[in-house]
Amino acid sequence: VSSSQVKRQVERLYQNKAAGSDGISPWVLKACTDQLCEILQHLFNLSLSQRKVPVLWKTSRFVLVPKKSHPSTLNGYRPVGLTSHIMKVLEKMMLAHLRPQVRPLWTHCSLYIGPRLEMKMPSSTCFSEPTVTWTKQAAMLGSCSLISPEPLTHPACNVV
Repeated sequence: VSSSQVKRQVERLYQNKAAGSDGISPWVLKACTDQLCEILQHLFNLSLSQRKVPVLWKTSRFVLVPKKSHPSTLNGYRPVGLTSHIMKVLEKMMLAHLRPQVRPLWTHCSLYIGPRLEMKMPSSTCFSEPTVTWTKQAAMLGSCSLISPEPLTHPACNVV
C-alpha cells in the first residue's frame, strides 16, 4: 500500500458521517490527511504482512436512529452500524486491488459486482440463488467466497 493510495481513499470519505466504533470521525481523518498518511500506510502494510487486523477496526457499534421525530415504539427506530473509517479506507484499497484480479472470473460465471458492490445475477448464470460472503478477514486474505445451494454445473465456475 502506498501513501498516495491511502491519501486518495481518505479524501474520498464522506466527512459528515458519524465516528466509527474507534471514535475517529472521517472529518478528522480528512483534516489530518497529510500528517496521517504515512502512519496509516505503515499500519496497513503491517496489518497486511501479518495477515491480522486490529480488533478495534473490525468492531461495530450499533445505534438506534429514529425514523420520525418522536417514535413511540421500537419499530420507530432503525439500527445503524458504525464501523471504523480507517478499516473502510483499507477495505476500499483492497477492493481496488482485488477487483481487476477477480474480474476475469466474473465473466465465466456471468457474475457482475456493480459500483456499489451490489450482486447482480443474470438469469443465464450457472448459480442457483448464490450467497456472497464478504468478511473483513476474507478481504484481508484476498478471498471472496461464493456459496451455492446446488452444485456448480458449468466447468468455468470451478475456478471460483
